[in-house]
Amino acid sequence: MSPEMVLVVGLISIYMLLGPVVLLGLYILFDRIEKQKTLMTPKTETKDPALWTSDDVRYYLDHRH
Repeated sequence: MSPEMVLVVGLISIYMLLGPVVLLGLYILFDRIEKQKTLMTPKTETKDPALWTSDDVRYYLDHRH
């Protein structure tokens, strides 16, 4: 085999072996960045609909979108 063909086969095999590992690493990196972002943002206080009072139900029915 010619040296160029050996180089091409070598590069393709490296990309095939390391490509999924690099993509998995990027996925994990972005996932951790997103988790840190959601941990830092304050959560809004929402009432559980199962615990609504009759006034809450009336307010929801009058102001629903």
